[in-house]
Amino acid sequence: KSAFSVYREKLAAARADSIRALNEVAENPESDAQTVAAAMREKAALAGYAEAEACVETMLAAAGWPEALCTVREDAADVVVRAETLSEQDAAAILELAARQTGLDAARIRVTCEK
Repeated sequence: KSAFSVYREKLAAARADSIRALNEVAENPESDAQTVAAAMREKAALAGYAEAEACVETMLAAAGWPEALCTVREDAADVVVRAETLSEQDAAAILELAARQTGLDAARIRVTCEK
């Protein structure tokens, strides 16, 4: 397995744990309406991050970077592509694609490469 695959599995497992915990809060009869609403908002946010990550990775694969990893949080994202180096042009293209797919400002996105 590649490091990218291992990280994706760990991220998916961590998110699944978070969703389970949020579901427990939402389903707890002692949780008030505000707490349930907050848990559901957080759950929706996690789903949105996962969708944005998948979109970025799919678009990068289509653009010639088949091994890429994107992680999105509320206010930032990281994109790592498998490459020896990235030209300024390639880094800018990746940054623009990630900004478009995540809705984040480019200043909040970090693009790196890994050999």
